[in-house]
Amino acid sequence: LDRYLQPVPAGVPGELFISGSGLARGYLDRPDLTCERFVADPYGGSGERMYRTGDLVRYNAAGELEYLARADDQVKIRGFRVELGEIETVLSTRPELAQAAVVVREDRPGDRRLVGYVVAAAGRDGDVDPDALRAFSRQALPDYMVPSAFVVLGTLPLTANGKLDRKALPAPDYGAASTGRAARTPAEELLCTLFAEVLGLSAVGVDDGFFDLGGDSILSIQLVSRARAAGLPLAVRDVFEHQSTARLAAALTDRDEAASVPEAEAVPPYGPTPLTPVMARVAELGLGGDDFNQSVVVSLPPAVDRDRLVPALQRVLDHHDALRLRVLPDGSTEVRAPGSVPAADVLRVVTRAPGATGEARDALLTEAACAARDRLAPAEGRMLQAVLVDSADGTGDTDGTSSTGGTSGADGVLILVAHHLVVDSVTWSIVVPDLAAAYRGEEPAPVGTSWRQWATSLARLATDPRVEAESSHWEQTLAGAGTLRLDRGRDLQGDAGRIGLDLAPDTTEALLTRVPGGVNASVHDVLLTAFAFAVAGWRRGRGEDPDAPVVLDLESHGRHEEAVPGAELSRTAGWFTAVHPVRLAPDVTDWARLHQDGDALRDGLKQVKEQLRAVPGDGLGHGLLRHLNPTAGPRLARLPEPDFGFNYLGRRVTPATGTPEPWTVTGGGLAASRPAAPMAHAVELSTVVHEGADGPRLRAEWTYARRLVPDHDARRLAEEWFRALEALVEQADRAGTGGLTPSDVTLGSLSQSEIEEFESDLESEWEIEQ
Repeated sequence: LDRYLQPVPAGVPGELFISGSGLARGYLDRPDLTCERFVADPYGGSGERMYRTGDLVRYNAAGELEYLARADDQVKIRGFRVELGEIETVLSTRPELAQAAVVVREDRPGDRRLVGYVVAAAGRDGDVDPDALRAFSRQALPDYMVPSAFVVLGTLPLTANGKLDRKALPAPDYGAASTGRAARTPAEELLCTLFAEVLGLSAVGVDDGFFDLGGDSILSIQLVSRARAAGLPLAVRDVFEHQSTARLAAALTDRDEAASVPEAEAVPPYGPTPLTPVMARVAELGLGGDDFNQSVVVSLPPAVDRDRLVPALQRVLDHHDALRLRVLPDGSTEVRAPGSVPAADVLRVVTRAPGATGEARDALLTEAACAARDRLAPAEGRMLQAVLVDSADGTGDTDGTSSTGGTSGADGVLILVAHHLVVDSVTWSIVVPDLAAAYRGEEPAPVGTSWRQWATSLARLATDPRVEAESSHWEQTLAGAGTLRLDRGRDLQGDAGRIGLDLAPDTTEALLTRVPGGVNASVHDVLLTAFAFAVAGWRRGRGEDPDAPVVLDLESHGRHEEAVPGAELSRTAGWFTAVHPVRLAPDVTDWARLHQDGDALRDGLKQVKEQLRAVPGDGLGHGLLRHLNPTAGPRLARLPEPDFGFNYLGRRVTPATGTPEPWTVTGGGLAASRPAAPMAHAVELSTVVHEGADGPRLRAEWTYARRLVPDHDARRLAEEWFRALEALVEQADRAGTGGLTPSDVTLGSLSQSEIEEFESDLESEWEIEQ
């Protein structure tokens, strides 16, 4: 209707009025506002009313109503409609104020905040206290109507027509609201940092309220996301309830103390030790023999003293229980006491011929590593072998049977070869620095939870009712997997094909930052989304169904301390890797146009992110049930296994050219396992990001069963994956491609469509306000 309450033609703006039997009678206990908003309905019966919404709308050519703007001072903040005049009325009751005006400011894109501008009453200039006004407003108004900041002015700026000149109002200093009281605990310090990052402030005090500093519900979700990434189990409702960093930190501490219980029993570090799920998996599938190993090459200080190296190595062997593990005849293991593995039996020395460099040096290192691998004997407790490669006049033979006296030359290296049952990539980052510390005569840092304690706790956890309740999830995940039909008697490592590809640094950088940041995802989410897209495209080329779910085994570091209350694994050596299946099913309408369809790429990433978030307990429960639970294990064993395996090893710094620092891991993988070892999957992808001088570079290593996947077919899949990654990068650079997903919001009742509708409404209102 127009200002005379007459209908306007299609295409002409007018104010939207609502009438009918469902209309409210008015505002409770607000007769003045009721009279203003609920007016007589000239088109209804006697005494009927209609409600003036204050929304300017128009009918478009399709007969639909289009929202254009507000016709009054009503705005929407944090999802609530707010009458600015109502806030001003409340403030005008303060005796120290002569005038008050409230406006909505957007000093940062998308960050809309209520700001109050006040003028002191005559003779009361020193009585206006913004903190007191904020406290008063919080008592008199709902939280969403409390201004984020108050600015005291001499007079309110006016236009030539005598109206408030909103453009002349100065921007508030939100940081001035900070109490400045410093953090006292690590949790408070972390929360203060996160508050400042999300709110765009230089500093935040522990007593500062999130909403007092300009926060809103959308920003609270960002805060919670960052807090979760930093390891704090924060929820949006916590921010609304506690608000300040001091109260939030105290609430989290109380929650931890209430939820944490000591481990069920103290387990001595030595003695018979249960197999962990990954150990049981390797034994059952026959994936590892005596030569199943990992190896690293470590740089050494100039003229390393071998007489100091032996006791240093002994200190490491005695300090880390897993290195003294022995496999018993029945397939179980035991951790032996310190001193049971003499370092003198572990260390061998080989001498490099003078001038041997390049290929000759590499050949010598490989030969020494393979000889060390062949000395591994899990049944005899030989889990670690070390080879000092002496480059000068050290004594000893290249077959690894020399003495350990004397000193090495200036560029000697140490090769460490360990059976995979006792090491993983994290373990090397523990053992090598500890060896360096012991060589310098320092005591290695203490270990938290022992290997035997962890293994025993997992065995206990496997029959926990909460873990057993996950069985149905894993059964549904594995349904229909294994269409390529791997045969471990025929598909062997020695016959496998291998492809290695590198992704450009600029694309890699985007995958690590912009792409996951746009939808609040992880790098894992992005890589696996591209993998699902790639497999679908690859299947299309093979004449198979691209819509079929992609079921794969996903490896993780397995150091899930939260599974065992009280566990501390950051300093524990051992093989912690966990493997669990995931089922990826992005809903794509037109696979042929996927890479050109930004919406499909974005939606697919959000869907895969949610499918990964639906995995219970970081996936640890699958291995516990499959390999350690006597009831669920046989049932899960009858299900098909995934065709694909995926492992993202994270980011690693590539050593700079030139002489590396002493005790730096400069290489590895020199001692390959036996070629007769069976393959775990028909196709496996292992990927890592190397941080080099030209930036980060994603390295993809594909291994595949040639009997099932020919070389050209495997290369097509590898290239499909890179194309999918590049398409996700291009999509992320387009406007409007981000957004939240249900796992970002603690209200489980919100669907993806509802979240996107809410985001769309906010964007529309921001555009109109601008």
